[in-house]
Amino acid sequence: MQDGVGESPPFLVLARCQPSRKSTKVPGVREERLIGLIEPAVEAMGFEIVRLRIIGAQRERQTIQIMADRPEGGITVDECAEISRTVSPILDVEDPFPGDYTLEVSSPGIARPLVRLKDFERYAGHVAKVELSEPLEGRRRFKGTIDGTDTIEAARGEAAKSDGPENDGAKESAVLLAVPGERGEDGSEVAFALPFALIADARLVMTDALLEEAAARQAEESQLTDGAGQIAPDPAPESVAGDQERGKDMAEGPVERVEKTHG
Repeated sequence: MQDGVGESPPFLVLARCQPSRKSTKVPGVREERLIGLIEPAVEAMGFEIVRLRIIGAQRERQTIQIMADRPEGGITVDECAEISRTVSPILDVEDPFPGDYTLEVSSPGIARPLVRLKDFERYAGHVAKVELSEPLEGRRRFKGTIDGTDTIEAARGEAAKSDGPENDGAKESAVLLAVPGERGEDGSEVAFALPFALIADARLVMTDALLEEAAARQAEESQLTDGAGQIAPDPAPESVAGDQERGKDMAEGPVERVEKTHG
């Protein structure tokens, strides 16, 4: 286990029910190309790209959704706008689409999606919902406490992703999730080892602990003096809890939206 919290329970590796398929969280060719174009500029600003999606049919107006954050977490709507102003000229020059498109830049928000392996390590101890691209022992959806990450023996279908031919010693990364009520044969608590390559969607669940962590981070950031030398007030609780009402992916945090016209 890596970056877990406290004493970790043993973990179970579930059997696959069918041949492995590519996870839907893996960026497509167009997304990978755009990430390659804009990532150096975004990282030079001190931010990182959490996720990039292209929404809409190619013959319609498409939307480029960029979710960004600081490596240590915490990004403001003004910083989203700054990223948008930096990325927009790059896209103008590269001209990724033949028609008009909309550019959206957002923060991950509080109940954020978990996209990268380091996201699960960063939020160990918090509750998450995980959906797999294929069932493990007849089950696709899991909800439990993140217990860090580990490496497990890869199934035959996953071994091809390792260096070299298929072999019994191939390893793959897994997310450990302690699911309430799940116990081993001896009655002890266990955590499921979910292959990272099979995670199609995962996000944090809004809990008091997660809200308290977000409020503490905002309070720390707010301890800056304004122009009059006054200490900025802590954010109101409702400003934090308000994120619970954000249902859409790009409404999980502040969003900067810019419409771009081709030509």
